[in-house]
Amino acid sequence: MKALKALICILFLIYPNVHSFAAHDQLESYYANIWCKDNNGSTEIVLIDNTRADCITKDYAVEVEFAPKWAEAIGQSLHYGFMTNKTPSIVLIFEHSNDMRFYMRLMLTIEHYSLPIRVWKVEHKSR
Repeated sequence: MKALKALICILFLIYPNVHSFAAHDQLESYYANIWCKDNNGSTEIVLIDNTRADCITKDYAVEVEFAPKWAEAIGQSLHYGFMTNKTPSIVLIFEHSNDMRFYMRLMLTIEHYSLPIRVWKVEHKSR
């Protein structure tokens, strides 16, 4: 146990900003609320199986996700679309200039498998 604690301390000394990789300037819900309002939708809709869609509009079941979690967004959007009989959709949040690589992975995967997913990009606005 002492060795594990020592290893963790060493990692934080070597990588002092390791916690910043997980930090976001705004929560996912911030972007979901804005996008959903702008698209006449409702946020945090509990579905019949007790999963919670980030936004439901007239035509779309939407998963809002940060760009690095693009792969998770695929499964969630497909599930929400199935549960609501709406088009599965993803709002991908770009926080960093290199997030385009995640968008490209998402789009290539959707295209390769002919997935019926609609995608929108939302860019983080610095204060």
